[in-house]
Amino acid sequence: MTEQEAIKYLKITRDCAENGSVGELKRQMCDVAIEALEEVLRLRKIYICEAKVMKKYEFTGKTKIISTDIGSVTLHRIRAVAGFCCVEVGDIGGWIEGEKNLSQHGKAWVYDNAEVYGNAKVYNNAWVYDNAKVYGNAEVYGNADVNGNAEVRDNARVCDDAKVYGSAKVYGSVEVYGKAEVYGNAKVYGNARVDGNAKVGSNAKIFSTNHILTTDRIGSRNDFTTFYRDNDNEITVKCGCFVGKIEKFLKKVTETHGDNKHALAYRAAVETAKLQIDLTDEIQEDQISININSISDKQCDKCEFGILLGTNSKGQQMYGCGSKEFCKRNIDNNKNGAYGIRTRDLNNANVTRSQLR
Repeated sequence: MTEQEAIKYLKITRDCAENGSVGELKRQMCDVAIEALEEVLRLRKIYICEAKVMKKYEFTGKTKIISTDIGSVTLHRIRAVAGFCCVEVGDIGGWIEGEKNLSQHGKAWVYDNAEVYGNAKVYNNAWVYDNAKVYGNAEVYGNADVNGNAEVRDNARVCDDAKVYGSAKVYGSVEVYGKAEVYGNAKVYGNARVDGNAKVGSNAKIFSTNHILTTDRIGSRNDFTTFYRDNDNEITVKCGCFVGKIEKFLKKVTETHGDNKHALAYRAAVETAKLQIDLTDEIQEDQISININSISDKQCDKCEFGILLGTNSKGQQMYGCGSKEFCKRNIDNNKNGAYGIRTRDLNNANVTRSQLR
């Protein structure tokens, strides 16, 4: 029974109520119920109207087709139909595949030539702009900011007040949050976490939680200092305006502070970073011998990367995070399709993670 039908029934019941105290009570109860149902209908109409108005963007009708690893994707240019932040009604935004990519609520926005597609989501108050790309199953939310030529993809998450910009690439199962910044030509992937006040740039190559260390406020600047693994398999330091190798940082500390308390604090941080940051080699592609013929769709019950790719030279099962076709195509082309690979010993229930370049 709909609300309208219930109101009609109650009105008939009220009008047919007998005389006397019982009839009067019945009429009063009917009036209360009718009033309540009419209020429900009124609020529902308001909600429907507001829901229509709440849409903040529409498609302009302009489209473009881009090529991806899984085929062609059609993107749609968006236009604001509501004003928020510095976005005005009529402003042209960026490119998305569908409404699932950009929330109609909050202050999230995609503009310039930025692209968001696949199952990627941008929501809350996050912004993606310039030529940035967010795709795969990636999510950008909170007050996060992705811009420049940056890419965020796969299952990566960028949230809180974090920023990814420049030509940085964030992928795999990475999380960038807090007030962290990833920029320049940095590559952050695998299961890495960049958080707090970390600043990762200049040739960074981080694919583990053990590849980065951010100190609390120390030194003459009473500020945060970030140590991270770089492309040369060494440690780079970001401290204020200084960005360089750890040896150059120590030299700069001595030149600036001699042996005062600030120098001692910086040197202690350096020693901690040397102990903390793992510089062991990652597995190279030529070390992995995958039997393409053994590929099946069997799901691994020990880890989240579901596709069994085959076995490596150590006799371990190799599980990838892409589809069978995607992984096979990239392996055939000597690409990095199976990033986020996991291995499982056939005689051991333990699962270990390894990474491809």
